[in-house]
Order: sequence, then C-alpha cells, then structure tokens
Amino acid sequence: MKNDSTNTWVGLELNVAEVSGGTVVNASSGTRDGYCLLHNYPVVPGEVVAFVVEYQIPAGNSLWYYPEYSFTPLFAGINDRSEVRIAASGSTTPISSKITVVDVPTYSSEDWTFDTAPATPTGLRYLEKYGWAAWVNVGILLTVDDVTVGKTYEVQFSSDNVTWTPVVPRVKATSKTLLWTDKGAPKTPVHPLVGGAPARFYRVVEMP
Repeated sequence: MKNDSTNTWVGLELNVAEVSGGTVVNASSGTRDGYCLLHNYPVVPGEVVAFVVEYQIPAGNSLWYYPEYSFTPLFAGINDRSEVRIAASGSTTPISSKITVVDVPTYSSEDWTFDTAPATPTGLRYLEKYGWAAWVNVGILLTVDDVTVGKTYEVQFSSDNVTWTPVVPRVKATSKTLLWTDKGAPKTPVHPLVGGAPARFYRVVEMP
C-alpha cells in the first residue's frame, strides 16, 4: 500500500475477509467478516507499506480461495485507531532465546521476482508477476524457550539497544517455546533485512 497523498497517516489497517480453510495469526483484532492487521507506525507521503499476512492452515490443507483485502489509512483526529503504547517493563528474569535468519519457501511454484533496485527508507520496490510479494519468504525468526503456557509476552525492538518500541499485538504462549517472525509490516515499520533498514535488536518481556 502506497501513501499517494500529501498527508502523513498515523497508521494503516489491512482488513482481511473471506478467510476459509485457515486463520490469520498476526491480526491485531477480529472483525465481523474477518481480521484486522494494524500497522501501528506513521506512513509518510510516498512511503510503501508491504504487509505480511500469516495464516495458520491445517496440515495437508490450503485456503479454499483467495481472501479479500482492503486498506484503511488512519488520520489523526478522524479515524485514529493507532495504539499509543509505552514499552512494558515486566519480568527481569532472563529468557533463553535465539535469532535466526529464515528463508521459507512458498507453496507457489510461480516465478516471483524481487526488484533489487536500491531501497530507500520510505519503502520497497517490487516486481510481482501477479501482484504478490516475494520478499515475504525471508525474515528474522525469534525463538524464545522456557516460556509459561498461557502467559502473554510483549516483543520489543530497537535500533540502538536503548529506546524500545513494543510490537502490536502481544503474543500469548501456547507451548513452552514461543516463535515470532519479523518480516516487516504490520509488526515492524520496515523489513529487517532490506538494504537501508536500520540495525534491529529484540527483547521479550513477560507481562504481569
């Protein structure tokens, strides 16, 4: 989604409807007919936001058909549903974790092409065969061990290891190992591995 206006959006929502055969696991909320993913960061004029939608699909199955997508720009004082959140300071107990660069193959055999032209801080450029992004194959996998099942955890990121930004939404542990993937929007402002992206540090806070 590109901001072709002259105004800065305070955030951006992606609404995903008609999801059959699976669920969206990185949605910030549910809607009457699907899911809402909140990009909780300002979008300046000319900036491109490339959303990654994460689906959970039973083994051996697939989505029955392509979901329907719609975008809603958020404007200050009009429809501002962005979340002002201060980085939480929960448990000080060290949590065992590791970070891995992952290259996950897609289910599609189509000939996707990523445009490797110089990236700018305001967005990515894609060459897509049918309008589907290819760069979502690659990301940062954060693996957190020995978490407490049922507890909620807040993933935070930083470019300087000093000032921390919380990710929306928080994650509830469903097993002793928490897996969280960073592939850019809507979780973080830009893809962590694209040229020009700032350094990125991570930490995980257990909520009370």
